[in-house]
Amino acid sequence: MADVDAAFIARTLDASRRQHAIYRTFSPRMTSLPGQPQPTADMGDADQAFAALSQAHDLRAQAHANDPDHTAPAWALEPVPHAEMMAYYAHVLGV
Repeated sequence: MADVDAAFIARTLDASRRQHAIYRTFSPRMTSLPGQPQPTADMGDADQAFAALSQAHDLRAQAHANDPDHTAPAWALEPVPHAEMMAYYAHVLGV
């Protein structure tokens, strides 16, 4: 197998995590505003959330395709194992 570009894998996984964070900002949630006793519903933006999560999935799949044995050091720094993330994406995105 060819040498793995560890820097590419690190950048790609980082970009995937950033897209996942964007997904969370567009997901529905309850927010508390100063001066209001009750939280209010923020319905988010389903289209933007789906697009960001799709991009996160695609980036992670690209990193895996370029390093299927997960030899790049960046894999060890991931907060959630690859298989668990891909299962989450399959569940939420239906891929």
